Amino acid sequence: MMNNKNNHKSDLYIILMLTIGVPSCTILPQVDLPPFVLYPILAIGILLLMIGFPAAILRLKNNNR
Repeated sequence: MMNNKNNHKSDLYIILMLTIGVPSCTILPQVDLPPFVLYPILAIGILLLMIGFPAAILRLKNNNR
């Protein structure tokens, strides 16, 4: 029971990381934002993608076992 709750929580974190990371790296650079706003958003988006994408891949691999 507890393991299922932890899996649900980690899935939620992965979805949130990718939901925030992908648009911040693809859509927001097309908006005319000043550089002092855009660069921190890009850095945070890239960081979230670097954490979320491998976590999603590992989650899919462990789910098939």
